[in-house]
Amino acid sequence: MKFPLLSLMTFISLPILAASNSDIKCTDFMKCIESVSKATEQEYIYDEDIKGHIHLSKNFKISKENAADTLSQILHLNGLTKVQTAPNKWTIINAKDVRYFPSQIYVFGTDKIPTSYDYITAAIKLKNKYIVSDVSRNFRPFMSRYGRIIDVKSTGTVIISDTGANVHRLIKLIEQLDVKPTPEEIKKHQQRKEINDKIKLIKASKRDCKD
Repeated sequence: MKFPLLSLMTFISLPILAASNSDIKCTDFMKCIESVSKATEQEYIYDEDIKGHIHLSKNFKISKENAADTLSQILHLNGLTKVQTAPNKWTIINAKDVRYFPSQIYVFGTDKIPTSYDYITAAIKLKNKYIVSDVSRNFRPFMSRYGRIIDVKSTGTVIISDTGANVHRLIKLIEQLDVKPTPEEIKKHQQRKEINDKIKLIKASKRDCKD
């Protein structure tokens, strides 16, 4: 797949923003990226023809502390996202292409999962491994447009690739459903597995007879 030529935009933190909570002006899309870059000392690579719109209420203040998350949301609203390629270095891309870029991987319960609108990948091991397929199948309507969810039955793990904000929302839903299986439930699934194994053996023996 071909991607448009990217232009490297590297910015150095300015003294007027480095040590204070001075408000960052974000009235113009390109200038907003530049201002956030200077305030946070983050470097961005992006297409020189990148376009977007910004509309903020008059009382909305962007400071050094919330600049990165605010830019993340502004990009999201414009169908864009930023992916980290190295420490303090990011690439701004069209969100529909996020699957072609490696995202940061987090393990739920071990790592602190960000709440921004940047796309991340989170691995969530369930208490009840028997519901992983149900979770991945039924949660697809709750994914963002370019989000993905898969299950790993052998480990009872659900893997979600989506914005950090939506991953948090999905985790809350999972926590409501994920309870330790009862002995009866374990026995039921073991019996079901035994039946499925027998069916596979019967089908395999029939194929051998035909051969």
